[in-house]
Amino acid sequence: MKTTFQIIKAFAIVLAVMIIVSIVGAVVTGVEMLGMLGSERDHDEYTLVADAGYSDVRELDINVKATELKIVETDKELVRVETTSKYIDQWQDQGTLHVTERSHGIFGWNAVGLTTIYLPKNTHFERVRLEVGAGSLTVETDLNAKKAKLDFGAGRAMFDGLYVSESAEIDAGAGLLEIHGGKVKDLNLDMGAGKAAVDLRLAGNNHIQTGAGKLELGLLGGKSDYTVAVNKGIGSVALDGANLGDNEEWGKGVNKVKIESGVGAVEIRTNSEKEHD
Repeated sequence: MKTTFQIIKAFAIVLAVMIIVSIVGAVVTGVEMLGMLGSERDHDEYTLVADAGYSDVRELDINVKATELKIVETDKELVRVETTSKYIDQWQDQGTLHVTERSHGIFGWNAVGLTTIYLPKNTHFERVRLEVGAGSLTVETDLNAKKAKLDFGAGRAMFDGLYVSESAEIDAGAGLLEIHGGKVKDLNLDMGAGKAAVDLRLAGNNHIQTGAGKLELGLLGGKSDYTVAVNKGIGSVALDGANLGDNEEWGKGVNKVKIESGVGAVEIRTNSEKEHD
């Protein structure tokens, strides 16, 4: 009987050790996999895996989730795409350049690689569609289009200059949006819980919705160019330091800016000096 008890006790100890080892192994593996999310982005050097040039590009259609994306100017004649990510696909179809990121990583994607799009000077697109998830976008040149649809997630998006002549739709999500100059007609800007610092000359009818985030809006041009109408909740809306109340309207300009604010803060400045030539 004693021998049987000792065998059962030894078996229980072995089983307990095996369970503990399995748990520790699972935790270590999980930590290592989570660490992969940012490991490749921290590298100082990238290895180029694709480089292609395209002519007669009339539309730009980009959909990336985690890659670092840059759009810069080039003195070459072709639109060119370089990437260090093996998960980036690029192709041209009837004048539209497509750049997409395939799913990868523990949660379907992780932070891998750098993708750079080179635009010849004075490039003008018929339409631009940009969808960026948790990665970052840096536009180091003026982006020109007749129409634009820009959708950003939790990452950072920065534009040196944005020029849209017909209409623009921007979903700013929960990340950080910066636009440092340009001119946009019929802007529809929808913000979530993120932050946006936007300096633009606005034309036509513009609609801006903010949730719990913060918007710093610089209206380029003269004060007489604008009419600002406010519909707000418990948040605050201020124009040149003066608070605007719910259902209040300011100015009599031909360019309309309607602000719908929830619980966040909206700070509007006029006569900003950041407009590009």
